[in-house]
Amino acid sequence: MENKETKSEEMLIVRNVTEKTSKNGRSYYSVETDRGNYSCFEFDIIGEIKKAIGKKIDVEVASNERGFKNIRKLISVFDIQGESPSSLKPATPDNFSDARILKDQSIYTSYAKDLFIELHKMKLSEQTSADLTNLMETCIRLVKQAKEGFK
Repeated sequence: MENKETKSEEMLIVRNVTEKTSKNGRSYYSVETDRGNYSCFEFDIIGEIKKAIGKKIDVEVASNERGFKNIRKLISVFDIQGESPSSLKPATPDNFSDARILKDQSIYTSYAKDLFIELHKMKLSEQTSADLTNLMETCIRLVKQAKEGFK
């Protein structure tokens, strides 16, 4: 008899996570939720699920005819304290936003360096370390001022 699996996306509130051992000796986790217990063999996501105790998670679940429900993928974690379900916001960081911040930091550092080099070329006299430090601080202030001016 073939054991067919169906996949679905479910919103669950995590209550507890417990490590278990299957009959064949394989380790897995039991995730207690507001909608019953789910198993999870995906060790790369269990750490995030453990951090989500008391929070709502959006997950991909594989269910079979025998009633087993396995969490296969963690899609989002939501903070539910004092929130209505319609206003839930993801509690996990937005990877795109984090990457954008790092990219912007790199760009602005490059702008400040370019300004520093050009302003340094303009000064023909000997410069002390303090002068160079002041020049770099001036370049950083100029880049910040330009950044704010374009918002």
